[in-house]
Amino acid sequence: MKISKFRTKSYKSFSNTDTIEFLEKINIIIGHNDSGKSALLYCIKHPTDRNPHIDGIHELPGDRFPTETKLSVTMSLQELFDDHKRHRISEFVFPIPEVIIDKDGQIYEPEYSRVEEIIRSTSHLEFTLEYRDGAIQLSDDLVFSGWRFIFSDKIRTAFKFSIQNSSIEGSTTFSEHAFMANAFQGTVSRNVFYFQPERLNIATYPSSFTNRLESSAQNLPAFIDTLIGTRHDQFDMILHHIRSIIPTVGNVSTRSDPSIPQNRQILVWPTTSISNPEFAFPLNQCGTGVAQVLAILSVIATAPPSIILIDEINNFLHPASIKELLRIIRTNYDHHQYIISGHSPELIAESYPSTMHLIRRDGYESTVIQMKVNDYNSYAEIADHLGISISDALVANRVVWVEGPTEQICLPFIADHVKISIPQGLAFIPVVNTGDLTGKTKRKLVELAAELYTRMMEFGLIDDGKAVFTFDMEDLNDKQKYDLAKLYRGRIVFLPRRNIECYMLDPSAIAQCLNILDIGRRKDYVVQDIYDAYTDVSGHYGAGLEFDKLADADEYQKIGAIDGAKIVGEIFGKLTEGRIRYDKKRHGIEILKLRAGFSEVEKAELIGFLSEAFKKIAIE
Repeated sequence: MKISKFRTKSYKSFSNTDTIEFLEKINIIIGHNDSGKSALLYCIKHPTDRNPHIDGIHELPGDRFPTETKLSVTMSLQELFDDHKRHRISEFVFPIPEVIIDKDGQIYEPEYSRVEEIIRSTSHLEFTLEYRDGAIQLSDDLVFSGWRFIFSDKIRTAFKFSIQNSSIEGSTTFSEHAFMANAFQGTVSRNVFYFQPERLNIATYPSSFTNRLESSAQNLPAFIDTLIGTRHDQFDMILHHIRSIIPTVGNVSTRSDPSIPQNRQILVWPTTSISNPEFAFPLNQCGTGVAQVLAILSVIATAPPSIILIDEINNFLHPASIKELLRIIRTNYDHHQYIISGHSPELIAESYPSTMHLIRRDGYESTVIQMKVNDYNSYAEIADHLGISISDALVANRVVWVEGPTEQICLPFIADHVKISIPQGLAFIPVVNTGDLTGKTKRKLVELAAELYTRMMEFGLIDDGKAVFTFDMEDLNDKQKYDLAKLYRGRIVFLPRRNIECYMLDPSAIAQCLNILDIGRRKDYVVQDIYDAYTDVSGHYGAGLEFDKLADADEYQKIGAIDGAKIVGEIFGKLTEGRIRYDKKRHGIEILKLRAGFSEVEKAELIGFLSEAFKKIAIE
């Protein structure tokens, strides 16, 4: 689920925002204090809020223009059904449209069988909700995977979906257009989480089994208690994350509230060991950032794909903590859509945003300007507006230089999952996208990067003690590794295997990834399909070994005899008949996320590799 477009008229300091477009992953909103950032996020979460624009002309509230808001949303039907199931809604009524228009503009009569076929085969649904004076209505058209359904307000036939079975069960009459608007609004509202820059007064909550955090986070004690008791692996990962974001947090636990025994209370420990509760701090006595981060992590680590609004992130987190939270979001939880506001250089530098909007305010009027995310001049304009240096917005304190974008996102993810703490203020930055380069061409480029690094260090442009380079082993022999180490003055660490994909050779994860990607498949892929596809390339890229023996074949891996990238690429191409080409950056991280875990041999290698890299960076 994601918000694709948003527009509000006559709301607080905005007379008209015009249409604001959002994309997947992280979207950032930048501006000075009191420019309108918080108003914008509040309106997204509460689109029925009526707070007409004060323009300095119309004195009485009744004379001002009413607030109007439009919210365009994209979601899958499965997301709609799953939300209804979670909230015990047994059915969903969907009206037959007046007209159907296909992707080429061809108009069709809304025959029952055609409508049913389109709905059954659709992958996603797009709709727009309109809000005026507290009332909600659905725009007159919906889009099902490119098919546009046009509606009117008269009585019509409708499908009746059984939520329990995710199936169409018969038809009914339908006369209330607002019913469908309210149903869609309910789903959107329940899946938008809004974190404001204020202390979360979460002291205690009645003990109960709960699988979902409320948007207010008031049930956080009961939710954490449930995670500890029934989903400890998820809680363990949340705990690992919060320790890396806020190093003063050693552990988190729950207990019965001494003053209200039927309630649960969260305790925060400055040490990893848990002993006497009197040595711990109740959550409501900790800093604002602790409760905020614990609530944010609890949502993004456990909720289905949702919309996460984080307002003024720099108001409750230290700059280093902002960087670490954003890294964790990008690396582990980018299946959510994020809209984050702030005015700190860390937000600009570490978010790698999909969209970037600047809000300016002049007197009574706030305006929204969409900036180009890959344009230096856009960053320079934002830095100038905020009164910060462009280097503050774009330069990291400590750097692990990696081969390309694949390693940039995969290595931090691996570090989290083998429980290696990443030093605060550290950034993973690609030297160059070397994914399509091999052999002498790639090695020449690596040598040029070393020469450039040495020159910059000699002129004092970079600090030698705050950078380390990591490269794939490829098929380098010991002499070639030694020569590169000399070039990089010893500040280089080689991945223990030929390439990062050698840690992705998990047949179940590859099959799951292909099932998600290959919409045109005739059947779901299973583990046996991966084994069969591998058979044809095992001699070329797998040293003739059986697939199940690749992960722990360290004697072959250490000499580069197994080429994980080629194996994964060949399996993708063979099974999908060329429909899906393996994309290192997009697909590699998805396979890693789908893995159940690393083998002990793999884990030992990765811990050793990352530990060595981090030790080479001077920690102040």
